[in-house]
Amino acid sequence: MNRYLALLLASFVFFSCDTSSEKVEQASFSIAMDTVRVDSKGEILFLNYFLGVSAMDPAQKYLYNMNMMKSILEKINLETLSLDTLIQLEREGPNGIGSPSKIIALENGGFVFSNNYTIRYMDPSMQVSKQITLAREEFITELLPSGKSISIQSNGISNDGRFLAGLYETSEMSDTPEGIIWLDLEKETGKLIPTQALDFIRENNLTLELDGQIRGGFSTAVFFEASKDKILFSPTSKNMIMIYDLTADSLITKMYDSKLTS
Repeated sequence: MNRYLALLLASFVFFSCDTSSEKVEQASFSIAMDTVRVDSKGEILFLNYFLGVSAMDPAQKYLYNMNMMKSILEKINLETLSLDTLIQLEREGPNGIGSPSKIIALENGGFVFSNNYTIRYMDPSMQVSKQITLAREEFITELLPSGKSISIQSNGISNDGRFLAGLYETSEMSDTPEGIIWLDLEKETGKLIPTQALDFIRENNLTLELDGQIRGGFSTAVFFEASKDKILFSPTSKNMIMIYDLTADSLITKMYDSKLTS
């Protein structure tokens, strides 16, 4: 996410969790797009989700695209622009991937499959080596205050599969989020960062009412990318990216103007 969001920054507003000093700068930029043709070797590639469940390997030589209907991982060579192989995966069972909403290709040749509830780590032979269920792990439930949980809609995993960050909140959509949770999934440790900086995401709630009762709805999502010392996050309702420095305990907000998203 940070590779693309960095291109969109046009003005900057800085503030910590406790102060509100501001600094604004202007910048100009342009974005170019290209279309490529991939030799599918006679196969029909899965584009129903617009590559929404796909990932590049760390060397950016291969694109792995998930065929959600058949649980097949399409490995595409980005240097030759051709289909390399089809990797059949299991949906159910001890090595099942479930219905992932995100995949990560790891340096060791393995993968991470996440549906925002459960994170499965697969070795290069596609055997599950580790599984984390966010609502059940003791190191997570003991860290969270009573009655709070990690937002299923607003959390994200680092590209090496080690760190996770997201909102923690109550189950009531009308309640503002309590703050941000950061987790080291390898060491099974974490940190809570209480903040009101994201209270505004409830301003654009859409609720479904039937017979005078709320039956469902939607709230602004926040995209997260975590690392060892920083958390990047961006809401869908505003042209802004926020960066929390775990070491300095400071929050930077960068706001931008965009003809594409304004």
